[in-house]
Amino acid sequence: MGYGDYGANNGPTDVVSFDPQTKEITTHLKDVPTEAIYPYREFDGWLYGPYVDPRWYYGPGGYVTNQGGEWHTVEVPDMVHTFDVHVDSRGTFVCGSRLDEKNSDFGHAVVMFRPAGDAAWQRVLQSDDMGGFTRFYSFTVVGEELRVAYIDTANKMVVYSTTDGVAWKQAPA
Repeated sequence: MGYGDYGANNGPTDVVSFDPQTKEITTHLKDVPTEAIYPYREFDGWLYGPYVDPRWYYGPGGYVTNQGGEWHTVEVPDMVHTFDVHVDSRGTFVCGSRLDEKNSDFGHAVVMFRPAGDAAWQRVLQSDDMGGFTRFYSFTVVGEELRVAYIDTANKMVVYSTTDGVAWKQAPA
């Protein structure tokens, strides 16, 4: 189950589950270096939970997963806040924000992608504008398209989509 409070800047956070029949809480992984883990997503029988806010300001962000049979953390270079994970035949996507190279007080909304069968992460989408809360918060699947959106500094929703994971285009809001 997801929990934590990234507004309170606390943590670390454990990966836990609750069995409603036995009322037992099981800890699967202790001391994940984040202030919150949610939402968990399921892909091909495996669970993925993003690091919403790492315990250190500059990241790296990442996620937890039981993919492969044992709970473990996956760090994603260049990420700070990781708000969602999506996995499909193309590979693994994470979205959230990264800090600007020139100003660590502001960030860009960003999508990182690790193609299936590859160990290297690629920054495949980054917002042009930046701000303290410029972040992609979640993925949406529409047919064959993977979509992600953020609210820009003019308070307008900006939506992007991809069919291959690498080339992104602006889509209608």
